[in-house]
Amino acid sequence: MLKLNLGCGTDVKPGPDWINADIQPGPGVDVVVDIGSYSLLHHFEPDSADEMLLSHVLEHLQDPLAAMYRLWIIAKPGATLTVRVPHGGSDDAWEDPTHVRPYFLQSFG
Repeated sequence: MLKLNLGCGTDVKPGPDWINADIQPGPGVDVVVDIGSYSLLHHFEPDSADEMLLSHVLEHLQDPLAAMYRLWIIAKPGATLTVRVPHGGSDDAWEDPTHVRPYFLQSFG
């Protein structure tokens, strides 16, 4: 079972099931990749991921829909994707200057 913790930062999940990926190397990072770019498809095979986690990542991406499409490519049929973002109405949505856009309950509705 392949589980991807994408944009893991310091929130490293235990292996062997989890692969921790981030844009920069660090302790526990298994794969250095920019999930906002096509390089994601060079690191993971189509239809390979059973579960994916993006915790406080999506709000940093310039083109989130393109990233979601690439995640769909690497996801197995029936895969689970968990996305966590700060609520767009909270201070957390804009306190970080690297946040590109806010998200709300119906942002993808």
